[in-house]
Amino acid sequence: MATLQYYSHTGFDRAPHLREKPGNSALYRTIFLWRGKFFFTREGSPYIFTKSLSISFSEELFFLGTEGDFETICIDLSHMESPELDHLGEGDFYDLRHAVHNINHKEAAVLAYAKGVAEWNANNIFCGVCGSRTRSLERGHCRACTNESCARISYPRIDPAIIVLIEYRPDKGEPLCLLNRIKTEYGYRCSTFAGFVEIGESLENAVVREMKEEVDVDVKNMTYIASQPWPFPSSVMIGFTAETESEVFRVDNKEIKDAAWYSAREIKTLVAANKLELSRSDSIARYLIESWVSKNLND
Repeated sequence: MATLQYYSHTGFDRAPHLREKPGNSALYRTIFLWRGKFFFTREGSPYIFTKSLSISFSEELFFLGTEGDFETICIDLSHMESPELDHLGEGDFYDLRHAVHNINHKEAAVLAYAKGVAEWNANNIFCGVCGSRTRSLERGHCRACTNESCARISYPRIDPAIIVLIEYRPDKGEPLCLLNRIKTEYGYRCSTFAGFVEIGESLENAVVREMKEEVDVDVKNMTYIASQPWPFPSSVMIGFTAETESEVFRVDNKEIKDAAWYSAREIKTLVAANKLELSRSDSIARYLIESWVSKNLND
């Protein structure tokens, strides 16, 4: 069974119609962020529930959406040398990817969303055209240049990247998938192949180009599998499988140092023997591999 997708939960209302309105809710659930880390209460919750909203902690806050009667907001405390934990209660700050397995998928998705919005705001304090300071609009979802002769409006942007599981189906024998791998103490850690989409390039073109660049493989019959928000810092991963007609490959020795073909049965056996480690379970690479293994073991 393939791993559930992290950071992609849809059970959350972003309520874009409320972005241009000042917060007037009586109930808030607040996420606190400090230099890339989120505050978790002693009970392990990333939320602090309040009936009033104080912005004394932060220069800016970001509206994320609603759930039930609550408005969800993120307050970035990164301008502080150390966050004032006395105001937050008992708990501590943790990196999302270290904490992700201790929270549910909906919480992981909301925190990924919060991280992306906060980082975009932090990285766009100055106008990219004239260099003047910008100010936050739409409760963190837009920034405007304060220079009246420029007045450029900017919105959050994401960097699309394709991520691909290459498969080879011989006339005889089991289907194989090509995996990027790194030597570890006990065996190998493996992943799929990925790359950013370039200007003027379709997703399919990017798949063909990147697979040729990284492992010198010509691919065809690309099939979209799934996508995943990846706010580390601002990407979306678009997952594909793609077929090749030959087992011949050559790594580029830059991004990819080693690769190998594996059958679904080999992957299952090597993972069980702790000789092969798959990509982190919160990654779409892991999802692609496990989905492929599950499908080909059942065929």
